[in-house]
Amino acid sequence: MNNQTRVLVNCRVLLGFACMALSFSFAQSAGAAAYTWTVTLNGTVWGTGSSPSNACSNAGATIAGGLHAVKESNGSWWCKNQAGNGTWQVGRKGDSCENAGDVYNDANGECETPPPSKCEAVEGNQFDQITNEILPDVCNQGCKATLVLSIVKQTVNSKSFLSTYQHNTPGVECSAAPPPPCEGDACEDPGEADPSTEKSEECSQWNYDAEGRRLQECKKFSYETQPGVSDCKFIAGAWTCGTPKPKPSTSKNDTTTKTEVTPHPDGSTDTKTTTTTTVTKCTGVNSCSTNTTQNVNNSHTNADGSQGSSSSSCKGSGCTSGGGSGSGSGTGSGEGEGNEEGEEDGVPGPGTSLSAPTAGDFAEGIAEWDQKVATVRAELDQKMDQYSALFSGAFDLNLGQGGGRLPCYSFVVYGETAKLCLSDYEDSLINLRYVLLLVAAVVAGIIILKD
Repeated sequence: MNNQTRVLVNCRVLLGFACMALSFSFAQSAGAAAYTWTVTLNGTVWGTGSSPSNACSNAGATIAGGLHAVKESNGSWWCKNQAGNGTWQVGRKGDSCENAGDVYNDANGECETPPPSKCEAVEGNQFDQITNEILPDVCNQGCKATLVLSIVKQTVNSKSFLSTYQHNTPGVECSAAPPPPCEGDACEDPGEADPSTEKSEECSQWNYDAEGRRLQECKKFSYETQPGVSDCKFIAGAWTCGTPKPKPSTSKNDTTTKTEVTPHPDGSTDTKTTTTTTVTKCTGVNSCSTNTTQNVNNSHTNADGSQGSSSSSCKGSGCTSGGGSGSGSGTGSGEGEGNEEGEEDGVPGPGTSLSAPTAGDFAEGIAEWDQKVATVRAELDQKMDQYSALFSGAFDLNLGQGGGRLPCYSFVVYGETAKLCLSDYEDSLINLRYVLLLVAAVVAGIIILKD
């Protein structure tokens, strides 16, 4: 084969490839043809259009009564004369809508522009949401939103995230459920991580037991919490939160005070006060310690209302001197002697914690006045017995003589005999008992109110 022949063969090969490329290009353009509807009758084209309705309208322009499109149950389209005297078949060509973005509607055979997405209206909007974990994106009212900024609030029991989300992806709808509601004591707006305090205090009514003792129970509760707050940042493809500041902490104080007042026959009373305090402190997550301290105070009140001996004891880590007991006594003048046990010689060192103060009540005051009233009653009974003894015999009547007469007395004054008959004054002496009762009432009032 000479050179001329080789050139001709190569040209034929190149021409063949060019023809194939052109045919492939035409095939592609033909495959991307827009939908076209054509009305035919007996092989004759009567009209075309972008939809069955449009094609029938064009085809029936020269027909009396015009044509309208009808879709059969098998999915085929026909043009029918409104007068009912003819039908024309409608066929579709092409494989896509003419305008990009339009959507084919099989119900009417038309290409329609879809309505704008509801999420386009919220594009760029931001909102805050509190969750128990960092979520990179959420579904908010059917539209996707992505995380922009997050702040963590942490307590010793739980943590929450105040996250800011933004609809920064236009037109992206979603159907996922929204995040579950935040749970835990950290599920509040972090703000400035302000501490919070809860307090309560209540006492029962005074009751008496079978032995005549007066009993009362008081409960006091306090709870303080200090949360910590820090920012979360997107670092190395992940959200990372710093250490919360200040460090989360809680303090719970639960105190129960039981008071027992025991009266004695001589009018004195003993008061026993038992205070049990439980303190729980947490610093950081899952780092808690609990200490229980019990203080017992015993005091004696004498029958005259003065303060008698007293003693105290303490158990637990909250005792200021490391535990032990003490007792003491005193007189009304303020002088007394006492001794302390459980304390080393010299000045004691500082305690490791503070014990809760004893809850105040009126038990000692009530017991003191009960004793004073009992004492006054005893004194009144004694005085009445004395007055009765003074007047006994002075007004004795001799009922055996057949008459009730007051006695007569004879005595000598300066050598002369004088006679005094009380019967001459019996009408006036009848009122004497009322005078004596009045004097007794005044004396009783002075005794009761003298303190």
